[in-house]
Amino acid sequence: MKIRLQKVLADAGIASRRTCDKLIDEGLVKVNNQVVTTPGLRVNPEKDRITYKGKSLKPEKKFYVMVNKPRGYICTNYDEKGRRRTIDIVKDIPARLYTVGRLDWDVEGLIILTNDGDFAYKLTHPKHHVPKTYVVKIKGAIESKHVAKIFSGIYVDGRRTQPAKAEILKTSRQISHVRLTLFEGKKREIKRMFFQLGYRVYHIKRISINGLKLGNLQPGRYRKLRDYEIKRLMRL
Repeated sequence: MKIRLQKVLADAGIASRRTCDKLIDEGLVKVNNQVVTTPGLRVNPEKDRITYKGKSLKPEKKFYVMVNKPRGYICTNYDEKGRRRTIDIVKDIPARLYTVGRLDWDVEGLIILTNDGDFAYKLTHPKHHVPKTYVVKIKGAIESKHVAKIFSGIYVDGRRTQPAKAEILKTSRQISHVRLTLFEGKKREIKRMFFQLGYRVYHIKRISINGLKLGNLQPGRYRKLRDYEIKRLMRL
């Protein structure tokens, strides 16, 4: 059976499908010893010889892992500054994993790592609006009118954010805790939203992705996802 070339690469754990499109376009992939630059080309992985950077692709066992990322860890596989990486937490797993999306270095909580490019693509593509829930600690007592603005969307740098869910967990004159669910993932969006509303963010922790909950998993620890959790995450 023939399938798209970028899916073959993603299934082999090379990268996400979107990144595989770029790798093909850069001429790094060959099919039957011929350089291919058309990502949509259909191939038969059982019959065609497919290579990436000169190495034949082999099916790879898929791993799906949830990590409680501590503050101070970055979500990249390569860092020239030698900073602590989230993938270092799962270095005993015998596969090249990468994070599904990112959390800023000073944000902690739930993040998924995998070597399944198709799985990662579905969870990160903007069209799927995957819900992600956070607990946000801010300075001061948050006002109900500002929670209402989060529900309807607010303007940040001239662009209106997508409507989000917000619930005040507890509040005082000094500190407020807000549970926030977003359906899009823009860079530093949470900090920018609250800054626009006049609040300083002290701390952010992600506690859920599309129904998958962080639970009692301790910072710096990980566990493999169960089959039913993987299936639930894919039901977008």
